[in-house]
Amino acid sequence: MPQTQRLFSLRRPGRRLRHGGRIVMCRTADWIRYPLDKITPVLMRKIVNGITWTSPIRSKGAIRLVTSLLTQAVNDELILRNPSNSIPPTRVTKREIDPFSREEADVLIGKVYEVTSGLQSIYACFFEFSFYTGMRPGEAMALRWSEVDTRSRRAKVCRIRLYGKIKERTKTKVSREVLLNDRALQALEKARLLTAARSDYVFAPEGSGERSELYIRSETGAKRYWLTALRKSGMRYRRMYDTRHTYATMCLMSGMNPAFIAAQLGHSVQVLLSTYAKWISSPSDFAELDKLDLPKNGTKLVLESR
Repeated sequence: MPQTQRLFSLRRPGRRLRHGGRIVMCRTADWIRYPLDKITPVLMRKIVNGITWTSPIRSKGAIRLVTSLLTQAVNDELILRNPSNSIPPTRVTKREIDPFSREEADVLIGKVYEVTSGLQSIYACFFEFSFYTGMRPGEAMALRWSEVDTRSRRAKVCRIRLYGKIKERTKTKVSREVLLNDRALQALEKARLLTAARSDYVFAPEGSGERSELYIRSETGAKRYWLTALRKSGMRYRRMYDTRHTYATMCLMSGMNPAFIAAQLGHSVQVLLSTYAKWISSPSDFAELDKLDLPKNGTKLVLESR
C-alpha cells in the first residue's frame, strides 16, 4: 500500500483511537472516511463545524486527539502538514464554583454513612476524607496506606487515578504533603478497619485480587451513593469534585493563611485567590474600607505637602 494510503482510524471522536483503515469522523449519524492525503484544512473545519457537539469539552478533546494523530502522520512523513492546525481553539467556559456549606457537607457525609453498610461504607469514608482534605477525587482514590502517617498527621499525595488506571504522578506533576485534621483522621480510622488488611489502597471497594490491584477503578459506585445521599438530603446536584471546593472555601472563610491552603490543595497562591476570591472574607473588611473615610487620605496628604 502506498504511503499516502496508510491510514489511521478514529472512531467516535474523543473516545477510541486505533491503527488500520481510515480516519473516521462522525457528522450527525454518518460515518465519513477520507484518505490521509485527501484531508485539507477546509475539509477539517467543515467536518468539525458540522458536528453537533454535546459540550465544548467533548469538542476540544476530539479535536486534540485528531490533531495528535495527524501530527504523528506528519512525523512519519505520511503527509506534509497537519490540516487540523487550521481549526480555531475551542473555548471552554469555566465551571462555576458551587461548594457546600460546612453544615451541608456534614449532613451529606452522614447520609452516605446511612445508605452504605459493610465494605461499601468505604465510600462514606472516602467522601468524609475528601471533604476535609481537599484532595482531588482521583488523588484520594489513589492514596496508599504506605503514604499515610497518622502520628504526624500527614498524607503524601504523589499519584492519581485517571481513566480507571493509577498514574504515578499528580495532576500538576508535583507531589505534596497534606496535613490531616481530626475529621480526616476519623475517616482514615474507619477506613483502616475496612481495607488495611486486604489492600494497599486506603479506599478500596469490595472485591478479590492482589492487594495492589484493589482500588476504586470506576466512579460509578461512588457516584451512586453520592447521588442517593444528595437526593435523601434534599440538596441540589453538585459534582463529587465540589468536595475539594468545599474544603478550600471552608478554610478561606475560617481566615486561614492563603499560602497554607494553596499548599494543601497543590495550587499556587495566585490560582487559589483567583478561583476562590469571593469566599475570602475577614472581620476587618469594613475596617479596611473605613480607611477611605479617614480625614487625611493619601491623596490629601500629597496635596498638602506641596
